[in-house]
Amino acid sequence: MTVFDAAAASLFADPNLAQDGSYTPAGGAAVAVRVILNQPDRDIDVGISGLHVPTLQASVPASALPSGVAAGDTLTVGGANYRVRQITRDARQVVAKLDLDPA
Repeated sequence: MTVFDAAAASLFADPNLAQDGSYTPAGGAAVAVRVILNQPDRDIDVGISGLHVPTLQASVPASALPSGVAAGDTLTVGGANYRVRQITRDARQVVAKLDLDPA
């Protein structure tokens, strides 16, 4: 295990940062995951003006996700359900970032 892998595992194990959730692929069974939720704002340029849009993202250990994850899957955290809009992974394939919409 590399230093980066160990650091990521430590963050997801921290009860002050991460919480329990479940990831359910479309047509599949739910799997338990640790989730770090964040709400970054996105600035979108529209012609000469712009929009300031709040978003919701979740970071999940990539190794905890089932194979075949895709947009449209469901993430449940704290009793709230979210639809996965997009999934990206870091360069080392350690952390998956999920862009979410309320379900």
